[in-house]
Amino acid sequence: RERPTSPRSQRTAGANGSVDEADIEMACRQDPEVKRLEAELQDATELVADLEDRLRNERRKHREATCEATGTEPGEALSDISTAASMAHALASSDDGVWHERAQALERELRCEAAQANEVQGRIHWLLTQLRRQPSLQDDRVLGFRSMLVHVADRVEGAARSAAFASLA
Repeated sequence: RERPTSPRSQRTAGANGSVDEADIEMACRQDPEVKRLEAELQDATELVADLEDRLRNERRKHREATCEATGTEPGEALSDISTAASMAHALASSDDGVWHERAQALERELRCEAAQANEVQGRIHWLLTQLRRQPSLQDDRVLGFRSMLVHVADRVEGAARSAAFASLA
């Protein structure tokens, strides 16, 4: 059965047209994409090994918690009836405890987010109040300031003119 040849394997073909597996392997190892893929494969393998270790640790912790809840040692044999009853009770109570803790954590998180939302709403209300208090261009106070500034500018201009005439005379 003949294998289809790629351009890479055709480059490594000998004079008789046969392809040497060692030549193909050498060409593949020199290809940067193959090197990158091998590195990714190595990273994925390490990640899988790490996850398997974590799974084993979690299973061990679960077994220890179950044994602690039932009051047995890990290797201790119990009768089928007592094992089934106590294990069901232990699992139900440990699951309830886990769900209860998760519910409490979610309630705390929800309260915190509600407090933050309330604080933001308060800031928005304060900013809107400040915007309403700002005078508009047609406000009597703004118009009064403008007229006073025009009056002061006229007086300064008049004083500058009188000083200029006095220096010429």
